[in-house]
Amino acid sequence: MAQDVERYLNKIYLNAKAPGSFGGAAYLYKEVRRRGERDISMKQIKNYLSRLSVYNEFKNKRKKFKKRKVVVPNRHYAIAADLMNYGNLSDYNNGYKNVLLVQELFTKFMHAVPLKSATTMEVKKAMAKILKSIKKVSYMITDSGGEFKSGTMKAFLNGK
Repeated sequence: MAQDVERYLNKIYLNAKAPGSFGGAAYLYKEVRRRGERDISMKQIKNYLSRLSVYNEFKNKRKKFKKRKVVVPNRHYAIAADLMNYGNLSDYNNGYKNVLLVQELFTKFMHAVPLKSATTMEVKKAMAKILKSIKKVSYMITDSGGEFKSGTMKAFLNGK
């Protein structure tokens, strides 16, 4: 790449006041096109950015991973539940340390109920409150948390 092209791109990319600065290849390309002073291709811009330490150190790393496929035939067929713990913030949340999260997998609708503790009985009461608004559920997906695996919870859910 020619020195003058690199200097021109530095002037745009490393200037925080310029619209195409620190934004990635597409934003820089758009700004170069908008200015119309030089004919620089996207390939040249990507080549320039690949050699720029500021760009490479802070760009997002995309991680692709296999997701478990869940096919849900109709509404209220399956739900996913988990307990979110934010005990370190309980002083600011009236003593609430947990949130029971339940997602209907067909509609992606989320239910959330704050809990003061993660005991099986309190989770059971919160789950009953949520299940009032959901019709018959055939499947429930949870992690291996004790609040979901206890005999009391299993008996409650099998009775619903």
